[in-house]
Amino acid sequence: MPYAGVPHTVTRVFRDKNRKVMEDYMTAVIEGMQIFRANREKAYRAIFELTRQKDPVLLERTYDSYLKQYEAIGGLPSPWEAGIESMITGFHERFNPQGVRNRDAKGSIDLSFVQRVAERLKLGRSNRP
Repeated sequence: MPYAGVPHTVTRVFRDKNRKVMEDYMTAVIEGMQIFRANREKAYRAIFELTRQKDPVLLERTYDSYLKQYEAIGGLPSPWEAGIESMITGFHERFNPQGVRNRDAKGSIDLSFVQRVAERLKLGRSNRP
């Protein structure tokens, strides 16, 4: 099943009025992913600080799970159109069918911030940090 992951969502008004904030935010997200992918020790520390998980087996599983996800997207969190449409037609349609006016994700996806950050940091889909 197509899955959108955890999309970073803002209103169009916020995006249009706060483009620098949006780009800075996506820079932080992408740089964090690159550090996670490149430095296991820093990644472990981040997981520990966020979860207080001390069990080395669970820590390793958590790290491996996130690393696989980040590797699958090349460390660039671009929205996945099919995943977002799946959310619209699955979750939202099931719980609020009258509220679903548009089932097409194209108008709701803005790749420009991720693309600009990737270009500035010289990252590509297959790039390893």
